[in-house]
Amino acid sequence: SDRPAQGNLNFYLAPNASYRLTPKLAATFWYDMGATHMRGETLTNFGSDGTTLQTGVNWDVTDSVAVNPYINFYPGETITLENTSLGMILSARLL
Repeated sequence: SDRPAQGNLNFYLAPNASYRLTPKLAATFWYDMGATHMRGETLTNFGSDGTTLQTGVNWDVTDSVAVNPYINFYPGETITLENTSLGMILSARLL
């Protein structure tokens, strides 16, 4: 068939930890990993979607707004600009 392979079951796990430095600032660490089962494969055959490490800081700007800038990189590879990215999570409590 000329159709591309499609996954029918995806697993994603992201254990994380934070260490409170001050009442409004915390160091953060995430480890992301994923796996996909492809249609037509045996039930126990999963392919790895890779893993990433993210480290950053979480700042509680107000009681209802927090920002968490982080750097993302891939374990087992040399850290370069091509395989490293910056990101930020913005959290807001509305009610």
